[in-house]
Amino acid sequence: MRRWFSPFMLALTAIIAAGYAYTAWRLTAPGTGRVLLAAPFVLVWAVPVIYWIHERQNHGRADDLLHGASYLSMGWLTYVILLCALRDLLLLLTVAVAPELHVTLDKVGAPLVFSGAFAALLLGGLAAMIACGCFAMATVLVLLWRTPA
Repeated sequence: MRRWFSPFMLALTAIIAAGYAYTAWRLTAPGTGRVLLAAPFVLVWAVPVIYWIHERQNHGRADDLLHGASYLSMGWLTYVILLCALRDLLLLLTVAVAPELHVTLDKVGAPLVFSGAFAALLLGGLAAMIACGCFAMATVLVLLWRTPA
């Protein structure tokens, strides 16, 4: 029980909770949106708790899936928090200078943050595949992306 209250565990929980509180407050309305936004934060929190604090040694398919989901969540949340902060800065700068732009940015800003974070994650994955020599997979993804629906 002592491990739950280690300085690392408390710091990890505080950082993840602060990130969630900021993004949930700025990007979602109370309800389902906040619950859905909590899922990637919980995935990010789960890996250090399960594998580092409790020193889990077993390894199976579920462990691989949890790690993959956690790392993808980390990447996506990095962009969500960065784009949310950028959106808030733009809202602050446009409130007096360009009220029309401020209203528009306030209305469409949250969907832009989520879709921008998803696009950045996809582009980063594509760049990583190209950099590591996975040209065939990258080519297939580009062709699928360019194919009209």
